[in-house]
Amino acid sequence: MPIRDPSQGITTALERMSGAASFSELSSDCLRPMLDAFGADSLIFLSKHHSFAESQPSAVCYVNQTDTTVRHYLAAWQDRDPVVSHWRERQREHYSVFRFSDICAEAGERRLGGFRSFLDSSGVQHMLVMSFAMGAEGKSSALMALHRRPGGADFVEADRDMANSVAPVLRQVLRGIARSPLDAESAGTFQAIVESASNHGMALIDCSLSVLASNRLARQSGLLRGDGQLTPQTHARVAKVVNAIETGNAPATDADGYIELDANVSLRIVDPLNGLAVLRHAPSRDIRPVDQQLTPRQAQVSSLVAQGLRNWQIAEALGVSENTVVNHLSAIYDKLGLSGRTALALQWRGDPPKAPSSD
Repeated sequence: MPIRDPSQGITTALERMSGAASFSELSSDCLRPMLDAFGADSLIFLSKHHSFAESQPSAVCYVNQTDTTVRHYLAAWQDRDPVVSHWRERQREHYSVFRFSDICAEAGERRLGGFRSFLDSSGVQHMLVMSFAMGAEGKSSALMALHRRPGGADFVEADRDMANSVAPVLRQVLRGIARSPLDAESAGTFQAIVESASNHGMALIDCSLSVLASNRLARQSGLLRGDGQLTPQTHARVAKVVNAIETGNAPATDADGYIELDANVSLRIVDPLNGLAVLRHAPSRDIRPVDQQLTPRQAQVSSLVAQGLRNWQIAEALGVSENTVVNHLSAIYDKLGLSGRTALALQWRGDPPKAPSSD
């Protein structure tokens, strides 16, 4: 039975959903007040985004439903069931609200009869659906299907009006969840990958090919633009590989799980369902002696680092500011693909330089 104040139930559901850091954190407790507000017997929530996996929902949450019913929804989503296709056809720019009976009236019982038979056998006869477009080019979407059992009343215009009033707010909540900051586990995974390849440019990207995190070398290597996002060239290469993965034609990976995009850039899928991948830019190898790869002043700084001098001591020795020394070191690390002064000292000692000249 509907609760006495439907708006209160909706408000409660929205507040609980707003607290989720990702779609995978949504639970039946978040959605149950929504079910009560509409006087429904059960509901299923699905979200789907542009991911690095096969076409399937990325998150599922349901209340008072069986695993069998949920599995059918998953299969319908993946196999483009006529009902699901009709939902997509009906979807407006941002959201749409409709009843299963509306679909039957427009598409005909013959087209949808199989789905109706399934619903009847699984304890569902009436549906009210809220469908949301949340990303560009239909790459991110979600739907919430509210159900009533056979023998119960169908959802009426008042239910649809209430759904239309809540849908814009619910869409904003869902978009907020989709844009949630990188969670601690993913951030830790990325940091571990970066540390294992400290002389590479590294960037963590999400399902929309937005950069979530990167190291210092990523921008200077040409992976990223000045604003920290993928360059057009990198974006195009990644998009091509992602499309191949989604169509079942994933390119081969190396022993570390990376797909080569070009001679220097490779992609590794670290979380396919949540759409997380790492881009790695390998430094171009320069076979010249170290001192020949550097300017005279950079060679002087490197030599003093190898002797164990600190930045302030190097500054005094060269008659420059400590900040200038820091800038020289940053340029040296980038040029040689090194992680820090220890690596620089070891490489310098292993490759004796010519006597550096002054500026």
